[in-house]
Amino acid sequence: MIKILIILLSTFFIWFGFVKICTNNNENSIDVLSSKFLKNFSLIFSNIIDLIDSLFKSFIQIYELLGSSLKNVVESLKSLTSTFVKFLNLFKIIGLTFVSFISLIKGLYQETKSINISSTTESILKKTTSVKNNLIRLFKEKTDEENNNQIALNRQLK
Repeated sequence: MIKILIILLSTFFIWFGFVKICTNNNENSIDVLSSKFLKNFSLIFSNIIDLIDSLFKSFIQIYELLGSSLKNVVESLKSLTSTFVKFLNLFKIIGLTFVSFISLIKGLYQETKSINISSTTESILKKTTSVKNNLIRLFKEKTDEENNNQIALNRQLK
């Protein structure tokens, strides 16, 4: 089961990376969809932690309630009600995350359909050439700067 999940996750990330690299869409709809998905996904984790915290507080209050014979009934019920509301909120956010994930999958599929392999290959080659030229220029500037520093140092020593 874990192997299947890892394979599905790896396949999704490879697909996402392929579409991200090869797309020529200037609107960056994939960026928007992925940021919505990640935002909702982080909300799920924060709500789960909030839910666990609320449940922990509720159980502590229930224990104190039994020990002090109904001393904190109102506070316990408030905490349990709050926990229930947070639990419902968690399910709502899970649903929104699922919907945003479906939208991301649809966007990836649309972008995958619109990719033209020949133009994409040319754009990747242009990007690679640009990066290569920038690296060559960077190293050339550093060596020129080092030569100037060496000449200045020799003048100072004389």
